[in-house]
Amino acid sequence: MTRYYAEREFEIFNKQAEILSSLAIYNPIVFDVGANEGQSIEKYHQLCTSATIYSFEPNPLAWDKLQESYGHNSKVKLFKKGLNEQSGLCSFFVTRELSASSLFQPEVKLQRLSKDRKYDFEEIKVDCITLDKFSIMFGIDQIDILKIDVQGAELNVLKGACNLLSRGSISVIFLEITFAETYVNQMQLIDLLSFIEQHNYKIWDLAPFVYTRTGRLWAANAIILSRDAYNKIEST
Repeated sequence: MTRYYAEREFEIFNKQAEILSSLAIYNPIVFDVGANEGQSIEKYHQLCTSATIYSFEPNPLAWDKLQESYGHNSKVKLFKKGLNEQSGLCSFFVTRELSASSLFQPEVKLQRLSKDRKYDFEEIKVDCITLDKFSIMFGIDQIDILKIDVQGAELNVLKGACNLLSRGSISVIFLEITFAETYVNQMQLIDLLSFIEQHNYKIWDLAPFVYTRTGRLWAANAIILSRDAYNKIEST
């Protein structure tokens, strides 16, 4: 059985609100990548009711619930797409536990260890787009918060946003880092650190929130800031 610390996820969302305040951003543009059923939409609107949220969810089973809950909300824009490092049709692994679905296949060992079989999957094809291409199509020059929770494929999303990142056009990145071997080819921390350093971004905070039954760190949330955002906060 894993140990989950819900309060740490609550705290890390509050820290994002503090960062927005420090940067004098009062009507933020939030990109919610891996929206699932809209859990993060609710959290961001609790932090800032004026936020405009672009939510991306390629899983057809989660999409129906997402659209039912937020399809008529004028502050939420829904897209039945995945974000990836390349645009086009991509393999997607729909797991029994919808929130565990990913562009990457779950590890066989984890499937066997899961007593409730939540990592059993069906492979389908989904439509994906890069964040750079999407931003051009919709005329988006600045993203205040880029939230990414895509079960091990977070670096793929960032690689599809190199143009935005090179200009510092994303102020805050909030993403999940998986440490336990959960998905084939999942993002490694060392690769994330190397990538963000190349684009002049820095880790601002790291909050572990899931551990294995033996006490090993399974997952943590990270806040990453652009150089300009980092320097502005540090100079106050």
